[in-house]
Amino acid sequence: MKIKFVILTLAVVSLTFCKSKKSGETVITKPIVKEELSADLKASAEARYPGVAVADILEGQKLYYSKCGKCHGLPEVESQTEAKWPEWMDDMAPKANLDAAQKEKTLKYILAARDIKVKK
Repeated sequence: MKIKFVILTLAVVSLTFCKSKKSGETVITKPIVKEELSADLKASAEARYPGVAVADILEGQKLYYSKCGKCHGLPEVESQTEAKWPEWMDDMAPKANLDAAQKEKTLKYILAARDIKVKK
């Protein structure tokens, strides 16, 4: 009985400090989906994509957390270059069952959020 408890405890601790095996970047293990965009994210999205609908960026954020995080931990948006993210999306969108519009909204969210993190 004690062995099962120790194994379970170690598994929980390991998952808590999850790291990506590919590049060692930190992944988001417990995402928080918000019902509205932060002022920073809204400004970043509008600067990057003039005239973009805030609802599209919000949907992209929700898709990132719900679809992309369904099978694995989510990499921090700044963990990849701007050029690398579209490649990842091309590879992962079919696996996440994202249609073309959902893929585009998700990528727009990722790149707008990445702009905020990279500028800090």
